[in-house]
Amino acid sequence: MRGAVLYKSYCSGCHGDDPDAGTQGIYKGLTAEVIEAAYRRVDSMRLLASALTAANNADIAAFIESRVRR
Repeated sequence: MRGAVLYKSYCSGCHGDDPDAGTQGIYKGLTAEVIEAAYRRVDSMRLLASALTAANNADIAAFIESRVRR
């Protein structure tokens, strides 16, 4: 549930409402480490590195995984 709320707040604007659609590679974000690497690689995501905690990233990754691996 936390991951869904965080995803909607921080990710859906660029990646769409449902990660299952795979918009802009969101289906790759299955671990917190992959998400954190994206913060370093993607200019538009850099601010998220300081806005979200490791626990937040893990929650978002769990939500993404739950949607793309059904």
